[in-house]
Amino acid sequence: MYLFPFGEVKPNARVIIYGAGKVGLDFMRQITRSNYAQLLCMVEKDYQMIQGISDVAVPVVSREGLLQFTDNYDIILIAVLNQKISLEVKQELCGRGIPESKIILPKIVAIEDAFWGKWELTALWDAEERQKAMEGFAREGNGKISYFTYMIAEIRLAKDKNGLLAELFRITDGEECLEYKIIMLRIFLEAGVVNGELTKKFIALVRQIEPLESRYLLLSDIAIFPVHFAECLYREFYLDLRDAYRELMESYNLQVPNKGMRSIKRAEKRAAVLFNWLGGAFNHGDFKKYLIEELAEEKFEVQIFCLDIRLWYTGMCFIEPFDDMSCKVKPSECYASSHKAVLEGTARLQYIHGRTVRQRMQESIDRLFAWNPDVIIDITDEIAPQSYILNQYFPVYYVPMRGFLSAMFFGRILSEGKRAAQYCNKFCPSMAEEQMADCYINITIPCEKERRDREEFQWGEEDFIMVTVGGRLEHELDEMFLASVGKMLRENPDIKWLLIGTEQIALLKNTYIEFLNSGQVRILKYENDLMGIFGICDVYLNPRRSGGGTTHLWAAGRGIPVVADASKWFDTMELLGWDSLCWSTKEQIAKIVKMKNDKQYYQQIKMQTEAFHQKWKKRAVRREFVKSVKEFIGMRDSQ
Repeated sequence: MYLFPFGEVKPNARVIIYGAGKVGLDFMRQITRSNYAQLLCMVEKDYQMIQGISDVAVPVVSREGLLQFTDNYDIILIAVLNQKISLEVKQELCGRGIPESKIILPKIVAIEDAFWGKWELTALWDAEERQKAMEGFAREGNGKISYFTYMIAEIRLAKDKNGLLAELFRITDGEECLEYKIIMLRIFLEAGVVNGELTKKFIALVRQIEPLESRYLLLSDIAIFPVHFAECLYREFYLDLRDAYRELMESYNLQVPNKGMRSIKRAEKRAAVLFNWLGGAFNHGDFKKYLIEELAEEKFEVQIFCLDIRLWYTGMCFIEPFDDMSCKVKPSECYASSHKAVLEGTARLQYIHGRTVRQRMQESIDRLFAWNPDVIIDITDEIAPQSYILNQYFPVYYVPMRGFLSAMFFGRILSEGKRAAQYCNKFCPSMAEEQMADCYINITIPCEKERRDREEFQWGEEDFIMVTVGGRLEHELDEMFLASVGKMLRENPDIKWLLIGTEQIALLKNTYIEFLNSGQVRILKYENDLMGIFGICDVYLNPRRSGGGTTHLWAAGRGIPVVADASKWFDTMELLGWDSLCWSTKEQIAKIVKMKNDKQYYQQIKMQTEAFHQKWKKRAVRREFVKSVKEFIGMRDSQ
């Protein structure tokens, strides 16, 4: 069976399915049974034959018959398995005057027929049905949460999600099987029903899991929940996670070799840099390359350790991870020639191997102790629990790459502004203030490749252009934020919005087609010349999300005011000036409208942005990153 693309279609959307072959009929059966969306008709060349199929309860029309629907639909879903043909269909539809924004080429996924529709939400409330559902998942699901797709779709449609969650907590408290409890919570998480209470229950349950591999992998998944769900945080989140990792590491019983080596004195200092995974190119504005070059220039001998943590999920966990950004990639070692070309003369690389999680952890510990660094700089995206052991013998700095300044479990934070770290620590405590190093980290700001012109987007000089950049906008733009921005756009047709990073923003395409059709909103894939694009923009708008720190800096370097929602914190917000931060979408909208209408106010904000950016550049020029590391090493040596 081919799975209906629930994630790409908004609930209650008016849908036309183009294609009534196996894919289209599967889509039709799922959408009509679930009532997830309103199916208007299907389009098929042999439409008369399809009309004779007993369970086809919607009109089936020819290609020419499609035109009778004019604008009385939200999307056309191309249900064609052959990618080349589906692209030809899209071109044909566009040639007939159908807006591209109304056409979806879905990701077509085949699943076992047994996965679909067996397990409606009511199955969770009945003990016998729940048992069947969970046994089916264990036998046929292969850890894939898509087994419960129908159930997840029902939850997304539910009006009283909090009531459903309360009922689920009652069920899980009475359920005996630990794995079933965890799967049930994951079903709700996948449906976007998240709060601190759910996360707390999740951590408490995962702490009980055996084998240890599954426990570790699920804890690593929880560690990056805040990247996707601000709602998952509760006051003790990091403390609970730290305790869970401590228990895990003690259970692994990893061996610590050559403890006495720490007393050896050397003329040169050594630095170890830990990466979760290292692909062929450095991103984050070449921050990684800059960091390594700075250490080398300060006469640190540098070795990079590629732990490939996210690759460890393969075949080890009873339920697939929520965040699989680097689970389906080649190991870092496949890019060894690229690494050598980029880092020749500045650093050596060590690639961690081993068949199991424990073997890899032990190998990473053995190699680090053999290298015996004076400092370890951990850039592993918050999921390297070896830091619990390493921090007992080495100075370990954690460099937050995702903006959560109190996120490290067992080390010290090297943050872009200690004040910001202290602010975060008040809400979700993780460490004492003396563990936070105040240091602005340099990020390479690229040059403009070519001069861009507003005419390429059919925008004029009198328009006020907002820009938002991010690879995760698909799930980070929520309905309330878009509703506020949509209202502002309707009231101010001279405000335009450019979104860069992904074209797969279904929520925007399905809800605000009017803006896409009129050209007031444009969506681009990731743009290689962001500095050139920034040159035609008036303001950088960043919603309440976990990313944007690097492009904040780039925009500020281009002299563009940044209007960011600080209610979900980023480390680089310290660089924008606390007085310029916004704490709600309403405040952001008001500020943008005022900047558009009041040129004097806009220039004032622009000058303020430039001043703070110059301040940041001075701190970077003073190389406070290296100074902070050296002072920390000296402090530890004197203890």
